[in-house]
Amino acid sequence: AWIPGRNDVLLTIFVLGALIKLIDYYKNPVINNLFFHHLFFLLCLFTKETAIFLPIVFYLLIYFIKRDKEMKRQLKQGKRNTILFISGWIISVLLLFFMRNYAIKNSNSVSPVELIHLFLQYSPSLIQYVGKLIFPFNLSTYPKMEDTSYLFGLLALIIIYVFIFRKRLKETRYFWFGVCWFVLFLLPSGIIAENALDHRLYLPAIGFSLMCIENDFIYNLKFDKGIARWIIILILLLFCVLTFMHSKNFRDVDTFWIKARETSPHSALTHLHTGIYYQMNENIEQAEKEYKIAIDLDSKLPNAHNNLAKTYISKGQFDEAEKLLLQELIIQPNSEVVYYNLATIQEERGNFEEAKKILNKSLALKPNYPDALVDLAILYAREQKYDEAIDLCNKTINSDAGNKLAYKNLTLIYLAKKQLKEAKKYYVISKQLGVNLNLPMLDSLKTY
Repeated sequence: AWIPGRNDVLLTIFVLGALIKLIDYYKNPVINNLFFHHLFFLLCLFTKETAIFLPIVFYLLIYFIKRDKEMKRQLKQGKRNTILFISGWIISVLLLFFMRNYAIKNSNSVSPVELIHLFLQYSPSLIQYVGKLIFPFNLSTYPKMEDTSYLFGLLALIIIYVFIFRKRLKETRYFWFGVCWFVLFLLPSGIIAENALDHRLYLPAIGFSLMCIENDFIYNLKFDKGIARWIIILILLLFCVLTFMHSKNFRDVDTFWIKARETSPHSALTHLHTGIYYQMNENIEQAEKEYKIAIDLDSKLPNAHNNLAKTYISKGQFDEAEKLLLQELIIQPNSEVVYYNLATIQEERGNFEEAKKILNKSLALKPNYPDALVDLAILYAREQKYDEAIDLCNKTINSDAGNKLAYKNLTLIYLAKKQLKEAKKYYVISKQLGVNLNLPMLDSLKTY
């Protein structure tokens, strides 16, 4: 089973660790607490980049706890402490940007104007997030804004206003700290994606919990007896059942995307992956239909044209496939897979020289691409350029040790060269890998 949002789970654990060590340091300013606070913060940054907002939350916590009368007696204050924290946060953020720029070359940056446009476009999903926090019903494995109801979100906002904001607060400063936490970690979800993925609520939910426990109405409820106790038990049981039922949708990749397609019909990506599922199960007609829907929904979706082209290739419709692959090259000009598929069409047409040129383009983009290496080896073998073909097969095996076609080709090439001992060696390996080769000459050959 796939655990959705593993990074959000890890981020939440590291954030809590950083907060605990921050408070511990203000109570007992030893190097141990400071070190582990910054270590947890660094782990937060490398887990998910939205952790860049954490220093704001940390500073707010420092601000509020310094004004708490009970905490104030325990704290050993001083400007030096705050400077140590701020300088550590700055160093951690700079380290993140340095390592990110080193690891990701030529990354596309988003301008402030684009960020504002994205926020205006996707910010309504924030209402949906609030709804899922209180009413986790009709959940999708890959929710899309257009296919998610606003009803639960509006009901949730009414409940929050009536039962939280309108009631007397036990401790105002911690309530607003919870509000800041909730908003700061939820806002990026309204900017960066159209898909309101449920796991993005893991961290903001802690802020919402802080808001609730500082509410006088909720704080004074007697959960250990009376009707409140049974209401809580029923809610917990309901949530357990919902979690158990929804978890079944994550048991494997196929179930995940089939559920996503059912619940998010306007998502091009769900149709693309459903098409891949059908294609893997050799249901070409259904796969073709899903790919066409994906392209209709998003004409610039990577791999949609390529995958549809593969269904046409399997049906021998090479002209239509070639047009689609050329469209895919506009979307992904550096895709070795698209060039490989174009070469496949040329091979089927008998244009072997043109196929070789295109396969070399594919290998220029990815030198160890096994499919292109194997096909190029076959073309060289056709021309009786056996040494070049053998080199390509060996290169394939170096990058993909279990490649069946490479061993099969080596068997046939050495057989054509009449090097029977070598042919026998690769024939045995091919049979072990499950390659269906019937060569009685090699079966009876004994090697010493």
